[in-house]
Amino acid sequence: MGRISSVVNFVFLTAPLVLGLTLAVMIGLARTAPGTTGLGALGGAVLGFALIFGAKLQKFRRGDYFSFGTRSRAPLQRALYVIGYALIALAGVAAVALLAVTHGALP
Repeated sequence: MGRISSVVNFVFLTAPLVLGLTLAVMIGLARTAPGTTGLGALGGAVLGFALIFGAKLQKFRRGDYFSFGTRSRAPLQRALYVIGYALIALAGVAAVALLAVTHGALP
């Protein structure tokens, strides 16, 4: 088994656990402070989009408006890109938890 397939297997095995624990924490936060959870989700999404825009700014200046992935970026831009998408994903999980709590999907 190569290195890449080992990493892929590890991600497939741990992703449900990490997502489940994150959702459980977000549901707990949404129950105790729904307003703060909503603002946190919105703030995380806005910050994530700003980080992605900052990472792509150099590409935009060169006229390359449609680029995907981190292959052609500097290490700092790669980190900003990944952190931005992670914040957006976390904001999405918080929004789902908030919707589940406020609309009575959970007891």
